[in-house]
Amino acid sequence: MSFIVIPLFNCVENVFPLLRANIDNLKENQKSWLAYEETDEDKEVYKTQAERNGEAKKTNKILTIEEAKSDESSSSDGEQGNNAVRRDRLHSN
Repeated sequence: MSFIVIPLFNCVENVFPLLRANIDNLKENQKSWLAYEETDEDKEVYKTQAERNGEAKKTNKILTIEEAKSDESSSSDGEQGNNAVRRDRLHSN
């Protein structure tokens, strides 16, 4: 925040002087976040979210090149197979 957001707002303040209140809020928020310490409850939430993300990734299938070629040749037009590969790759990220 100190390297991008606050300097950016300081520059823009020259054009829009009413942004001074926003800059003050940014600095107060920065102080609050610097003083913040994670609780055990926070860590449990992160752990649960990470587990859910991991399970979601396991259910998405990434086709190998051989599977993609097989899928492509079995479809009536090759584009359908390519779309299936693209779809699976999108869901894997």
